[in-house]
Amino acid sequence: MKIDSLNNNKFLVPQNSSVSENQKKSTEESKVNRDTIHISAEAQKLNEVKVQGKDLEVIKQRISDKYYNSEEIINSVADAILKEIS
Repeated sequence: MKIDSLNNNKFLVPQNSSVSENQKKSTEESKVNRDTIHISAEAQKLNEVKVQGKDLEVIKQRISDKYYNSEEIINSVADAILKEIS
């Protein structure tokens, strides 16, 4: 009497041809299936350089000029914080 194993080792040893075919298919699918994003015109308007009526470019320029690092500005911000928490 001959007794064969249940899985015949088919699951333990991968077949090279099917593995490579599966890898090729997944690689091809990943190239085809790409996510895209569409930004509405309204959302693009919200992305303009105005921040609450202020010009963002002016603020960026002041940061690079170290305007906000001056003693006067630091004291002004500290006073505003103290007023808010008091």
